[in-house]
Amino acid sequence: MIHRPPAARRWPYWLALIAPFGVTIALRWYVMPTSRMPFDSDEAIFVLLARHILHGERPFFFYGEAYGGSTDSYLTALFYAIFGGSIAVTRWVQTLEYAIGMLFTYLLARRLLPGSRFGPAAALWLLALPPLLLTTWTTPAVLYAVVFMLGSVITYLGHRLLFEDADRWWAWLLFGAVCGIAFWTFGILVVYMLPVFALFLWRFSRRRLPLYLLSALAFFLFSLPWWTQALPGLLVVYNPEQPAPLPPFWLRLFAFAAITLPGFVGIREPWAAELLWPLASLPVLLFYLAAGLYLLPWLRRRDSAAPRFESIGLALLGLQIVAWLALYFGTRFSLDATGRYSLPLYPVLLLAAGLLLERLYRWRAAAAVGVLAAVLTFNLAAHLKAVQQVPPGITAQMNAALMFGNDFDQQLIDFVKEQGGRGYSHHWISYKIAALSDEQVILASFLPFRPDLRWNALDDRYPPYVAAVNAAPNRVYVTHREPHLETYLQQQFAARGISYQTRDIGPYRVYYKLSALITPPEMGLGPGQ
Repeated sequence: MIHRPPAARRWPYWLALIAPFGVTIALRWYVMPTSRMPFDSDEAIFVLLARHILHGERPFFFYGEAYGGSTDSYLTALFYAIFGGSIAVTRWVQTLEYAIGMLFTYLLARRLLPGSRFGPAAALWLLALPPLLLTTWTTPAVLYAVVFMLGSVITYLGHRLLFEDADRWWAWLLFGAVCGIAFWTFGILVVYMLPVFALFLWRFSRRRLPLYLLSALAFFLFSLPWWTQALPGLLVVYNPEQPAPLPPFWLRLFAFAAITLPGFVGIREPWAAELLWPLASLPVLLFYLAAGLYLLPWLRRRDSAAPRFESIGLALLGLQIVAWLALYFGTRFSLDATGRYSLPLYPVLLLAAGLLLERLYRWRAAAAVGVLAAVLTFNLAAHLKAVQQVPPGITAQMNAALMFGNDFDQQLIDFVKEQGGRGYSHHWISYKIAALSDEQVILASFLPFRPDLRWNALDDRYPPYVAAVNAAPNRVYVTHREPHLETYLQQQFAARGISYQTRDIGPYRVYYKLSALITPPEMGLGPGQ
């Protein structure tokens, strides 16, 4: 028998660990262009925020929001300073964050599956070609990448602190700092933090009290932006502008089964109602359900060949599930069609999948590789299908009527610039056009985009835009030709004897050369509605 040197045996495994990062970059490179992943106003606000940071602004939260800290924007501004403030740079920053999240999830898998090799590698590959929800937003529109990154780091560092780092002051300092940044960045990250805190209490040691205090101090200092604006931060809990009655439990349960779960495992595009491919989707769903069941200790105990799973890590994941269930079923977030609030469950899902695949590998290596390849093929096919038609392409927009794409944006910018570059529109047009025009076209977000013409004060994200429009002698109105708004505007213009011209540009309609200046509030729209 020929004995190969250890390095030769290890090389294929390390190749299997390096390759997923290359696959991730290739996938992101393919779906990243706006021709496949349209640029919209939610992402535009992020871009504008980062650009303004370079020009001296120091915002602590996203414009007009109380729950989204600007951590990610400061990081993006740094890359803007080096590479320029393009949409591509923005999306590559998110790719970097996603890759960091992949790395720490794999490192966590190695800790929680001691003695296993295929399982952690399988989890890493599932992250490289993930369910559509996990990689749908390569854009920073709703903070997916940074939440995934910070959550993975928190869980990994927390698990180390329960073992070999328990007496290392720098580890406690680092953990507190990361948790502080996470708390400021997005409140949902408490789903990762609270289970770790609970296990710290369970393993409380009086002699480590100085280390706990050091970590708490770091947490406070790095979350200071939230505390200095405590009132905006508390609007996460109660916001008078957005009353949120809790839906009935049966409705929340139905939403989980019909909306969240299919999107979570990647058998439904988050912006679409139907399953991707029903016949192929069912085996994928059954695989993930089987993985979730195999994570249960009592079920694995019946399997004499079950791979070992570190018990404290299992408790940590279990507490994460409990914290998530409390968030999901205890709030109206269960009705959110995007699926973004299920993001903290992905480490649990993929580690469970890795555990099951490790068990299959020990039974039949070919079977494990075949199952993993089948799931990865399904996930990749879902991404390729999603970019075949734009709009919608890969999008964070849930409303089909607002899926404009970007094909006509430059024509709109050029035309509005000819009319003075100032006017009124709604959220889904205003900020996108401001970012794409380098703020040469400013449209105050005073128009409604809903058919019932209801306007939300939170749509007016950036007050300086209103001041810029108020200073302009000529103003246009830009709509997406929503019938109810068109009728209302035309009736209001006619009632006041105001003449105008219109120009249709793709999905947009521009009202220009108004014979008299009139603002949306004067017509009962926007502020004061």
